[in-house]
Formats: sequence, structure tokens, C-alpha cells
Amino acid sequence: MCQAIAEMIEDGRIEGRAEGRAEGKIQGMIDAITELLEDLGHIPQRVMEQIQAQDDLAVLSRWHKLAARAASIEAFEQKM
Repeated sequence: MCQAIAEMIEDGRIEGRAEGRAEGKIQGMIDAITELLEDLGHIPQRVMEQIQAQDDLAVLSRWHKLAARAASIEAFEQKM
């Protein structure tokens, strides 16, 4: 019985680390997008809220590329 409990605890740790890494990647991507947009000027609250609410890495990756190429925050927002 003790072995089963130990395995469940270890599985929980592994799952927790994986979730932590995923959350870290998401936050890193949000930070990168924000940093790029800040170079273009003030980021409107509605845009910040959309970026911060996004938890799909594929979408964030697309937005990151878009932010890197955008000539303005308005252009970025239109293509989000």
C-alpha cells in the first residue's frame, strides 16, 4: 500500500512540474509580446487584457510574431 501512495505522490509532482513549465511558457510569451508592443507605444487596457487572458501557446506564438512585425499597436490589434 505504501508503494502505491508513493507512486501517486510522485505522479502528482511530475504533473505539477509539467503544469508549472506550461504556465511559465505562457507567461514568458505574454511578457515577450508586451515588451514588443511597448516599443510601439502605450498598450490599451483592452489589448493587455486580451493578451493576459490568452492561455493557448499557439495563439500566443502567432501574436508574438505579429507583434514583432507590427508597425503599430493598432495594426497588431486589427490582426489579433
